[in-house]
Amino acid sequence: IHLVPSIWEANAGNEVEWIPLIVVVILLVLLAMLYYYKGIVRAFRIDKRTAALIEYSAVTTLVLLSGYFIGISIADGYFRAELDIFDRLFYGTICIMSMFFVYKCCKEIKELIDKECEYSKKTFLFILILLQIAQSFCLSYLSVICMNKSAFVFPEESLTANESVLTFEFFYFSAMTLLTVGGNLNAVSVLAKILVFLESAIFAVFISMIVFSGSFSKTKTGKAEKVQTAEEESIKPVP
Repeated sequence: IHLVPSIWEANAGNEVEWIPLIVVVILLVLLAMLYYYKGIVRAFRIDKRTAALIEYSAVTTLVLLSGYFIGISIADGYFRAELDIFDRLFYGTICIMSMFFVYKCCKEIKELIDKECEYSKKTFLFILILLQIAQSFCLSYLSVICMNKSAFVFPEESLTANESVLTFEFFYFSAMTLLTVGGNLNAVSVLAKILVFLESAIFAVFISMIVFSGSFSKTKTGKAEKVQTAEEESIKPVP
């Protein structure tokens, strides 16, 4: 998504920031080395689960950085005077794709809750997935405000100084909304309010699932222990 507009602007004779693209390419090369060169994993004597965790962390870092650079490209539409029909289709597609990515992340969290692994690794993976969800909603908010500049109210004009500042502010707002803390922006349009409500509900739902799954597993374990104790008592030899 970042490469195509860059090539388009370069062909038009405009200045293009190639640094984000170079960073993404370097991260892709490092990720390919981690994935294909298994000798690195064997050389450091890393077990398969730890290697998979490192690989997932690298992928998440790549996704977050790429999402930030994509957000900068999207935020450019906020500073345009007018948008044509193709720009609106582009921003609408970004919003839909971001929601689909949120759905995939929610499925990963559901699988993570049901999976049996170390508590520290499960918590770390849970945080990584939450960051991806926050990044996806950030792209959705940027798409919405590019299509409707009055969708959000900014407390200060300095928050919309340039594309980088605008992208960071929306990522911060998305993260605070996901944690149900609330950000410094106010949603005004109906679509913006719906997205904010969905993001707030996601965290609350999954926290409830984690709490109830833990209590359910304890109850289930307790019942299983009682049944096993009863069976052991029933098969004791009679003196």
